[in-house]
Amino acid sequence: MKYCFVGVGSIAKKHIGNIRKLDKDSVIHAFRSGKSQYSSLGEILDREIFKFEDLDSSYDVVFITNPTSMHFDTLDQFKDKSESFFIEKPVFSHFVKEDLLALFKNKKTYVAAPLRFSAGIQYASKIVSIKGKPLCIRSISSSYLPDWRPGVDYRNTYSAHAEMGGGVHIDLIHELDYVVSLLGEPKKSFYINKQLSSLEIDSYDVSSSIHMFDKSIAEIHLDYFGRDKKRICELYFNDETYVIDLINNKVLISNGGSETELFLEQQDMYLNEMKYFLNFVKDKSTKSINDIFLANRVLKIIESGE
Repeated sequence: MKYCFVGVGSIAKKHIGNIRKLDKDSVIHAFRSGKSQYSSLGEILDREIFKFEDLDSSYDVVFITNPTSMHFDTLDQFKDKSESFFIEKPVFSHFVKEDLLALFKNKKTYVAAPLRFSAGIQYASKIVSIKGKPLCIRSISSSYLPDWRPGVDYRNTYSAHAEMGGGVHIDLIHELDYVVSLLGEPKKSFYINKQLSSLEIDSYDVSSSIHMFDKSIAEIHLDYFGRDKKRICELYFNDETYVIDLINNKVLISNGGSETELFLEQQDMYLNEMKYFLNFVKDKSTKSINDIFLANRVLKIIESGE
């Protein structure tokens, strides 16, 4: 198949590498705003393109992997270049009225949700399919923003600036995304988003939220300042509690009388995600697990607390 990437940062390079593993005959172009400060990407691309008129007339898939603040305009620009789109998370900087996305109702769209393909969330999904929806999910993602991108000043990244689409509530949209995948869309949501730490940023560095479903509740804590990195998903049932460590691929199961610890097999969630996506593109009857409309509604939930 023939692919076009719009923007080639670190995540795009990861996706390109996985496409090369899964589609040996792939042809990959990249549309870029200009020559980067780094060396040419000729080793991983078949063609670099700098003018829109120099693009091919159509592609099997267009990957939107440029900054979040540019996603909407880029989709509008490329809407006639493909019938299938992979869009990096978050889908947009802000919720977009659905009528503005009408042209994509008949296209195949998928918004990145790699954590769903991790060993931990795959395990959580299996448990929910067996036991039914839990009474409560408690989710936490805590880490130190300056450690996210080694060698890069965190103050110069999009995460640090609200106007660029930064903020922990948006950056770590993965947590709400997988909660929605397990429980469905919430009926009500309550947020507290703040900038509290000494980090030199103007975006939110902590977010606490509660989401109400028909018969379940989810609590989500996100922050940029935790020095003990952790990513945990806890499932509470009447008879058992599952504490899933998404970083170390461990599960602690307790039932009030005993505890069992499981170790999950390491998974390459980005490779698993790309396998899913390429199969989704090829199968005309498959419905996206996270299309542009669902991802946009999840963004609206988050914005309700701003």
